[in-house]
Amino acid sequence: MAAVIVSAARIYVDGAVKKDLALELGPDGRVKGLVPRGQATLDLGERLLVPGAVNAHSHAFQRLLRGRTQTASRTDDNFWSWREIMYRAAGALDAEGIRVASRQAFLEMALSGVTTVGEFHYLHHAPDGTPYSDPLAAARAVIAAAGDVGIRLCLIRTIYLRGDFDTPPSDLQRRFCDGSLEAACAAIDALVKLETPMVTVAVAAHSVRAMAIGDIRAAKDRYRGRPFHLHVSEQPREVEVCLAKTGKSPVALLAQAGVLDKDTTLVHATHLRDGEVHAIARSGATVCICPSTEADLGDGLGPVRELFGASVPMALGTDGQTLLSLLEEGRRLEMHARLQHQRRNVVTRNTGDSSAKACFDAMTVNGARALGIDAGKFEPGSIGDFVTYDLRDPALVGCDDDALVAALVFSADSRAVRDVCVGGRLIVRDGKYTRISEHSDSYVKLTRQLFG
Repeated sequence: MAAVIVSAARIYVDGAVKKDLALELGPDGRVKGLVPRGQATLDLGERLLVPGAVNAHSHAFQRLLRGRTQTASRTDDNFWSWREIMYRAAGALDAEGIRVASRQAFLEMALSGVTTVGEFHYLHHAPDGTPYSDPLAAARAVIAAAGDVGIRLCLIRTIYLRGDFDTPPSDLQRRFCDGSLEAACAAIDALVKLETPMVTVAVAAHSVRAMAIGDIRAAKDRYRGRPFHLHVSEQPREVEVCLAKTGKSPVALLAQAGVLDKDTTLVHATHLRDGEVHAIARSGATVCICPSTEADLGDGLGPVRELFGASVPMALGTDGQTLLSLLEEGRRLEMHARLQHQRRNVVTRNTGDSSAKACFDAMTVNGARALGIDAGKFEPGSIGDFVTYDLRDPALVGCDDDALVAALVFSADSRAVRDVCVGGRLIVRDGKYTRISEHSDSYVKLTRQLFG
């Protein structure tokens, strides 16, 4: 799409719903400014136009697990038993399978209003652990999948060096593991050279389980200034073993090593210990909550109220793809905290504050912050990716402007999505994606090959 001035009946700007405005985008898809609606060259009608959602944490291939892990496997069915099923699914995918599975997840994200995804990518080698002749083959498959759909991608290239604290990788983990930190960094450096306006690269240490703290610190130092992500304190057992092995909890270990700063994102952070919320706040790090996955795996409820109260930026992710809607993750951010604390409007500080705005910020600007991109808001120079929602959708009809965003966050779903624009290109128009059958047919073929 060339330079365009796009409008709708309502537009969400600076935390408020406004009318009679249009969004001016340059040919690069970036915001030039806001102008009167009468100047629009593309008017989308009775819709609410908002910044696109930013999914800060995804394992796209795990879309294959949907519906396949909901039968009890044993009396202590939990994250660790689920992980064995996930490992087997991961071990069955070649590079083309990674592309097909990722494409299906990205397609569903786009249809739900996600315009940027942070893909926490750790399937690096062939299923038996043998490196591909092209060390970037699996990463290229993810990049290709995002390109197939038209979604913006931050490839979070993940370093995985051991199976657990003091153990080598199991056979099912071998394809995740780099031969050395140097080999992982060589792959990251090569990926950085592939960056485009639609594809950026971030770095991740999988977890304190999968990397020694010295290696995590070395990776952070080498890529300081680039977004750096880690799974942290997702499970009580992880915290307990880390304490036993190092004398410190995961967050304390990372803080002591100088890993926490404004470019760091801690994923999950469900089981934090006393004082760690404030340590995270002092560092400026972001916490990425994945409410539907944390619920699906039985991980527990994290300290959302405490993190919000300490002004820690909170982003959102779909993680294991049980659900693929940032609207759903946004409402669960607040709703889970309500159940936990038996009170309403938890992510607010003052009378009159909107919990819906806090959830929407987690879906947009805070996710963009975690991925190191200038998106999630309509300000001059920022990425102008946008989504529209149908004001005549049953979930939104009858809401006045003051109630509209709260109704969107707490009551609407993907059925209300009408248009999705990424990089100046409408990839969803009037609720339709033109290549949905082609992509879904490939995915069905893959699932039949894997599951019969």
